[in-house]
Amino acid sequence: MNSYLEWAIIALILAGIALAIWRGGAANPVSTGGLRLRLNALDGDMKALSTKVGTVETRVAELDQRAATKGDIERIEKRLAGWDPRMDRLDDRLDALERDIASMQTMQAANQRVVEAMAESLRANMDAIGKIERIVDANGVVTAQVPQFMEKVLTQVASTAAQTEAVCRQVDRLYDFITERGIAK
Repeated sequence: MNSYLEWAIIALILAGIALAIWRGGAANPVSTGGLRLRLNALDGDMKALSTKVGTVETRVAELDQRAATKGDIERIEKRLAGWDPRMDRLDDRLDALERDIASMQTMQAANQRVVEAMAESLRANMDAIGKIERIVDANGVVTAQVPQFMEKVLTQVASTAAQTEAVCRQVDRLYDFITERGIAK
């Protein structure tokens, strides 16, 4: 295809030269000079066009090398057909994984509720410990007062014991008196 374009350009150049000769350019040096300038400009354009055509040819050749053939496409289709069962198994595995994740999220939520219940229980236990500490503190006050209380009790017991002993002696005397009089009568 590119060679036809080159031949067409060459034919155009030759036609231009033939036209210049036919018009009598050799007899007219001014026309020939103008023609020469045009031919030089045309030659530069032709070289630039030739470079561009070469670049296009290189790109087309690269595309031809990269293009997939029918055999390549069939081979890829066969490989993809082998992947269908694998993809189905992968889909099954992904579904199972999603179920496992959902189950883990459910367990995490249950664990969260257990942790919250434990925290509530811990708060209740801390409150109970605070009450016990207040009771212990109150008992400490009472315990500190026990020796004074015991001293008062012991003082009263000693006093009561002395009075009881005095009463017992009087009762013994009365008994002795009643018994002596009662037997004598």
